[in-house]
Amino acid sequence: MAARRVTDMKSLSAALHSAREGSGEVRRVLLSASFRPRLPGLTKMVSKLSKEGAYRKGLEVYYTLPDLNITPDTAITNSAISACDKGGQWQSALEIFASMEVLLLRRDAITYSSIISALAKGKQWATALEVFDDMQARGVEADVVTCCSLISALERGGQWQLAEQLFVQMTHPGAGPHPFALSCGRFTSPGCQPA
Repeated sequence: MAARRVTDMKSLSAALHSAREGSGEVRRVLLSASFRPRLPGLTKMVSKLSKEGAYRKGLEVYYTLPDLNITPDTAITNSAISACDKGGQWQSALEIFASMEVLLLRRDAITYSSIISALAKGKQWATALEVFDDMQARGVEADVVTCCSLISALERGGQWQLAEQLFVQMTHPGAGPHPFALSCGRFTSPGCQPA
């Protein structure tokens, strides 16, 4: 990578896009910047890189935070878990999720949705269910995205009855399923079975 002067978020973004994944260039770019990037900008950068398919670079940004003397917050940690999800790295997502306890970071609905989605892609239905139970025990309200991710995890793990039970819980008594529940897997009505 040709050396380029990194003086602001725009030039940082360009330099990170040019950096080779896994080569240490992402870390070098961040540490050699002539300005100190702030956490909100880095959070957006992790998210942007992940959405562009460069999730590894996003994770490199996240893992470089201690070298920048920046303590991660819930938002950037959620972005890192989401990057793991997009990259199919459920083990890394679980490690980052566990680190939130050590860092005393509050886990929110986005945190739980992201980790459960990563676990679903990794066919880790039992762990996804444990995470969902932890969410409920901590009083974090599950949203439709979280429930859909859990249904997907259960479905991919062959746990049709548990998935159906969760789907039924997402319905309004006497009013049919929540409109978003219809997009959660193959479940279009209670009593459905795998094809």
